[in-house]
Amino acid sequence: MQTGKVSRRPIVLIGGEFWQPINDAIVNATLFHSPPLISAGDENLMHIVDTTEQALEILGLRQTASSPAS
Repeated sequence: MQTGKVSRRPIVLIGGEFWQPINDAIVNATLFHSPPLISAGDENLMHIVDTTEQALEILGLRQTASSPAS
């Protein structure tokens, strides 16, 4: 995404208890490095959620009760 070879889209990681500490370590090692290894705002490219429903909502794929199953 950042090299412009693919379009920007959400990156969703399911399981906050697992992913949040990993994300925090990556952000602390890269954003707060001198000089920073990632740009400010890049830490927001990933969404960490706890449920499939939350992931589907972020991806714009949330199914409503009235919509047919695919």
